[in-house]
Amino acid sequence: MRFVHSSIPWHSPVTPYRLSLGWLTVEHRRLLLLATLAFSIVASNQPVYLSSLFTLRTPDSNLRVSPRVTPEPLLYPTPRTTTFENSFLITASKFINTFADRLISLDLTLVDHFKSLVLTELTAREITDWRLRVSFDEGLALNPLPHDSAFHAILNRALAQKPTTR
Repeated sequence: MRFVHSSIPWHSPVTPYRLSLGWLTVEHRRLLLLATLAFSIVASNQPVYLSSLFTLRTPDSNLRVSPRVTPEPLLYPTPRTTTFENSFLITASKFINTFADRLISLDLTLVDHFKSLVLTELTAREITDWRLRVSFDEGLALNPLPHDSAFHAILNRALAQKPTTR
């Protein structure tokens, strides 16, 4: 980061500069790639050995769901071990299910749309986390932020949310 922005003082946090470049943290980048890969596997049913692991909820499923919650599009077995909890199937299914209210259908043509939806959501989460850190530490500031209108739309959405305490 300091190589890209050579003017960052050594005592300054790099988070606002990373956000200005539109870069995600390693954890969020991993989630983005995992969700995009899983979504494209489910949408295209290719490769078969992976797509057979995912189970889509169908309208005629005999599962009871409360009318107050949006049903999750991907069904998965209850993990009984930590290893299975951290597996590709469970992690991807749970993460994709967090977008259940925004997914209309699982169609291969929507993979790019899904990727941009996830990227926007993860960027908004990072901005919200940074905003929360700034609110706890008087020495931190949100600036410098980029002059990109798409980034400012994400920032305004994140700033409109009320920060939660940890």
